[in-house]
Parts: sequence; structure tokens; C-alpha cells
Amino acid sequence: MAASRTPCCSKSSPARVWARLSTRSRVTRFRSLDAMRGVAAIGVALMHWAKVAGTSWLPSGYLAVDMFFALSGFVIAHAYDQRIAAGLGARRFMAMRFIRLYPLYLLGTLVSVAMVATGLDTSWSAAGFRLALVFALLMLPMPMPGGEPVDDHGTLYPLNDPAWSLLFELIANLGFVLIHRWLSTRVLLLILGVAAVALLVSTQQQQSMERGWAWDGFGVASARVAFSFPLGVLVYRRFRDGVLLRWRVPVWVILAVIIAVMAMPAEGLPYEAARDVAVVLLVLPVLLVLGVNAAEVPATAPLFDWLGEISYPLYAVHGPLMALVAALAAKHGLDGEAVPSAPLLVLLVLLIALCRPLSRWFDSPARRWLTVRLGLGR
Repeated sequence: MAASRTPCCSKSSPARVWARLSTRSRVTRFRSLDAMRGVAAIGVALMHWAKVAGTSWLPSGYLAVDMFFALSGFVIAHAYDQRIAAGLGARRFMAMRFIRLYPLYLLGTLVSVAMVATGLDTSWSAAGFRLALVFALLMLPMPMPGGEPVDDHGTLYPLNDPAWSLLFELIANLGFVLIHRWLSTRVLLLILGVAAVALLVSTQQQQSMERGWAWDGFGVASARVAFSFPLGVLVYRRFRDGVLLRWRVPVWVILAVIIAVMAMPAEGLPYEAARDVAVVLLVLPVLLVLGVNAAEVPATAPLFDWLGEISYPLYAVHGPLMALVAALAAKHGLDGEAVPSAPLLVLLVLLIALCRPLSRWFDSPARRWLTVRLGLGR
């Protein structure tokens, strides 16, 4: 994992400085972070699918979203710090980020569209569905005219509920590219301090961090991404500069802690808000540093590569597919706790198994096509 460093030159241009500093990161594969992201995505899917059976699997899986934000900050800084410093503009950068997220998001959304078209989902009026469809195709959150939900759908993305975090990821990406030239370590620490206070206040108001998917959770969701995404950027910069703390533990320990965090009880505990904030402010930074420093084990490389590859496809499509399974179960007289857990787990395992083919045979070709169509090829 080591890489050579270019000798320092005090009169280098800013672009050359970035190129020199990022030499190490360009030749590094962060497989431990891939594994963390994959385990977190599986945990989120388990948490959501359990609701179909009226049970609880990994009830605090929603805290994995903060890990997604932090990992995204790290990866975005790793991939784009040098390119933005060398002149990559905000419009092109955001177009590239949109292309990265859109195809699989759209595929998941179309599952919900098919449910409405076939009559499996009867919760929409014709006008309400048309409105939701227009905003969904534009990857925009569903508005609430007059402050009221449309057809009792008060979520930001009623046709693909988990997509709310993609909105906040894109907002973070936009902020990153717009203020990149001023985003020094001091500024990052200032942002983290302000965001930590906002997270404390907003989470206490909501009594939990399990918010963001609805308009009334917009504040806490903003605070979550405002802390976690810059945290990832800061950890990457410290790693790039060779000054990151050298804490090391085996990767399996990190993954076990992530699972333990997601398995914590939730749903109305009196201390839930304080616990959630403590996990994000204290545990998440440690996990990220440990993940970056984790030594690579060749024997686990295929598994970690697979976990990284299936993470986003699983996240992008599992929500609508869960709704489809619930609708089919209800059609056959099964609702809530009447749905057996074992078949649900089998279906989820099958979905996870399909995620790599979905990534390779749908997502990658779709992104290549969009890149060419929008003139973003190298």
C-alpha cells in the first residue's frame, strides 16, 4: 500500500502541489472501506425489510447512513481533490456525480412506478402520482403543496424512500466543489464544530437520528451530512499528508463494531438521541481512521471488492423492492407480522446476489452511455 513521494518543491504551482500530495492516494485501494460500506448497506436493507414481517433486524441500522456520508467524503476527496484544484468546474463535477447515482436510483424508482401502473399500489390519486413522478424523474424531493403531504405521502422520495440520503449527498458534493479552494484543515474543523452543535440540537428535538426521509427531518439530516461528509474529507487529507493517526486493528473487528452499532435497540428509548449523537461524533471518526489504516489481507480482497460493488445497487433498489414484496404479501392476505421472516431473508439474499450483475450489466453501461451523451468523456 505504500507509494513513492515526489520531492518537495517550494515554488510548485497549486496544481503541482495537489499532484504531489495525492501521489500516494492514487495508487491505494481502500478495500477495508469497501467492506465497511457493503456491510453497512446490508444492515440498512435488513433494517428496512424487517418491517415487512413486523419484526426488528438491526434496529439502529439507520446510523449506517452517517457512515455512508463519511465514506463518501473520503472517496470524493480521494478522487477529485486534485482534479478540482487543476480546474474541474462545479457544473462538470456535479454532472459526473449525478451520472454516478442516477441509473440505479431510477431503476429502483421504476419498480414503484410499475406497482402503481399495475394497481398493486393504490395509495395515489392520478394527479398526485403525476406530480410525484415528475419530481422523481428529476431526482428532486417531492414537494408538499400548502405544507400538506400529497395523498398522505410525506416523505421526500415516496417512490424510493431511501433515496433521501442521495439528495443530501449531492448537496454535500455541491458544497465541496463550490468552496474547495477555501477548504483548508482549519475550515474543515470549523465546519465540524458547527455541525456537531447542530447535530446535538436537531437530534434532541427529533428524539432520534432516524430522520431525514421526511420534510420534518430536513434539519437533522442536514446536520448529519454536514458533520460526516467533511469528516471523511478531513480524514482523507490527513492520510494523504501522512499525518493520520496510525491506529490499527483487524478489519473483522471494525466490521463487528459496525454490526454491533446497527444491532443496538432503538425506537423510542429515552436516551436514543444522546446515544445516536455519541455514535456519530465519537465512534464514527474512530471507525473511519481504523478503516483507512487497516492492513490489506490478499485472501479477503475478492470478498471486500464484492461488498464494495454491491453496496450502492443494494441501497438504491432495496426500498422499492421491499414495498413490492409487502404489496404482494398483502394481496395474498399476509400483512405485518403474518409475513414469515425466513422467506423474506431468502428474497433479500437473492437480491444481494443479483447486485453485482446489476452493477456490471446495467449500472456501468448506463453510466457510460450517459457520460457520452452528456459529453463528459475524457
